[in-house]
Amino acid sequence: MQAQKEAPPDMQCKDKFLVLSVIAASGATMKDITSEMFNKEPNKVVDELKLRVVYVPGSPPSPVPEETEEGSSPRHPDPMMNLSKKTPLR
Repeated sequence: MQAQKEAPPDMQCKDKFLVLSVIAASGATMKDITSEMFNKEPNKVVDELKLRVVYVPGSPPSPVPEETEEGSSPRHPDPMMNLSKKTPLR
């Protein structure tokens, strides 16, 4: 059996994420965070949010631009991305 090259057009994704949030004590560290913090108890607020997964097919990759001059890199459309290490930042 081979993997499909693309998702079927009628694909239904029913996956969800459950995000729980609680108020932690000021100055709490990673060691203070435990699963018991998320237990529902009287006078304790545990917020729940269900996030539904939506499948969005990706666009095909764009071709890599060829070098314009020997030894030079392709130019990025954003001028800030074309800065060399020698160019000081503003």
